[in-house]
Amino acid sequence: MPPEREIIDLLPAEFIVDGFDGIKDPYDMVGVRLEMRGIAFTGPKTIVHNIKMAVERAGLKLREFVVAPLAIGRTILTDGEQDFGTVVIDLGAGQATAAVIHDHQLKFAAVDQEGGDYITKDVSTVLNISMADAEKIKRDYGFANPLQASVNNEFPIHPVGKSEATRISEKYLAEIIEARVEQIFTNLFKQLQPTGALDMPGGLVLTGGSAALAGIKELAHQMFGMSVKVMAPTEIGLRHPSYTTGYAVAKLAAQQTMTERVVKQAISGNRLTAVQQDEATQTEPKKRSLFRKNEEKQENDMNTKPSNEEPDLEGEYFDEEPKEKMTDKIKGLFANFFD
Repeated sequence: MPPEREIIDLLPAEFIVDGFDGIKDPYDMVGVRLEMRGIAFTGPKTIVHNIKMAVERAGLKLREFVVAPLAIGRTILTDGEQDFGTVVIDLGAGQATAAVIHDHQLKFAAVDQEGGDYITKDVSTVLNISMADAEKIKRDYGFANPLQASVNNEFPIHPVGKSEATRISEKYLAEIIEARVEQIFTNLFKQLQPTGALDMPGGLVLTGGSAALAGIKELAHQMFGMSVKVMAPTEIGLRHPSYTTGYAVAKLAAQQTMTERVVKQAISGNRLTAVQQDEATQTEPKKRSLFRKNEEKQENDMNTKPSNEEPDLEGEYFDEEPKEKMTDKIKGLFANFFD
C-alpha cells in the first residue's frame, strides 16, 4: 500500500479455519489457525486525518469509518438486487457517487465532484438570484427533464439589483437544471461503462437529495439505458432520498456482528467493550408509603389495640411517584410513534 494512503475499512469476504475455506462467520468455531480474505478500502491520509480532527473538535469521538456506498447498497437494495448486481447512484449535495453492488459486495465505486449544490449555483448564476432563492425554486419548481415541464406555468423570481420581480417558466428552469444533471450522468457513465455494470439485471437505483427532482428518473433511463427507480428510507419521518446516506450508515453500524467489530478493531486499534446484562437480576419493587387521613385517630387506635394485633390503619396507599395522566400517556404514544 502506498505510504500516503491509509486503510479506512476492511470488508471480510471469507474466513479460513484450519484450511477449511468459504466460511462467512467463524464466530463460536474452534480451530488452531484463522485466515481471512477481504477487501481493504483506503483513503488519502491527509483527508482521513482532517475528518478525524473535525469530529474531535466538535466534541465527539470517532469510533470507526463506514464506507457510505456499501452502507447504502445494503440498506435500500433487496437481497436479489445485491446478489445479481445493481448500480446505485447517490446524488448528494457536494458530489455524486456511483457504486456497483454484486454478490453482496462493493465491486466498484466512481465519484464525480459535482452534486446538488452545483445545480443550485447554476440556477443562481443564470437567473442572477441568491443561493437561498435558487435552492428554494429548485425544490419547488425544478424538473430534471424539460419535456415534463410546462412553458405556461410561470413563477416569480427576485433578481439581485432589481426592485421588481421577474417571472420565468418551469421549462426555462428545467433547461438550466438538465444541463448540469446531464453532465453528472455523462461523467459517471464514462466510468461505469468499461466495468460492464450497465448490463446488470438489477438496473439503476437513484438516491440522495437531487434524486427528488421531478423527471430525473426518465432522464437517467434515457442516458444509461437501464431500468431506473428512485429509493428513499421507508421509516416515518425519513421518507426522502436526502436522508438515505445518514440512515444507511447508522443502520449498518448498528447491525454489525461481533466478527465484523473484531475486524474493524484490527484496523482502528479501538478496544471492544461488551455490555452483559444479567437477566436473573430483577429490580426491587417500588416502595409504598402509607398515609393516614387522621394521624390523631391512628395514635388512639394503636393505643387501644392489643399488642399482639396489628393496628387497623385507615387510609389509602399511594405510589411515591405520581401516576401518569391518561392524556399524558396518549401524548407520549403519538410522540413516540411519529418521532
